[in-house]
Amino acid sequence: MSTNENQISGGSETPGGGATCVDWLRERARDQGDRTAFIDIDGEAKAVGSLTWGEVDHGARQVAAYLRERVSVGDRVVLAVAAGSAFAPALFGCFYAGVIAVPCAPPVRARAGGRALGVLTDSGAQLLLTTESLVEPLGRALEGTPQGPACIAIESIL
Repeated sequence: MSTNENQISGGSETPGGGATCVDWLRERARDQGDRTAFIDIDGEAKAVGSLTWGEVDHGARQVAAYLRERVSVGDRVVLAVAAGSAFAPALFGCFYAGVIAVPCAPPVRARAGGRALGVLTDSGAQLLLTTESLVEPLGRALEGTPQGPACIAIESIL
């Protein structure tokens, strides 16, 4: 992106010369705030919810504010959140806060919790964002982990 294009879009230059994901979302929220950004689809391909660009930006800012109070820039945060209306604000919230998002498929069965635990251990994450239904089982799985990350329901932030 040239300097003139950058000034027009309001983006910030990155070392690679392009706008950041944060710039991109802010621009979408500003210019297309009430347009649909994401649609949640159930197992039968029916729409069950949606988010506008403004809602994604607002949720991302809420997540970022929460993260800034609890972790440092550059820390890792595991996102054990299914694709859907909570994932986009969680991911962009990590970008806004300057932390490293480590997406992890949420466990579907109790045995699958071992995979999430492995990602947590291997990543050195400071925090785990997940859904309300998984806070308790993942929290129990983390009890024996030295310096295990806090397990937080994304719904309590949004």
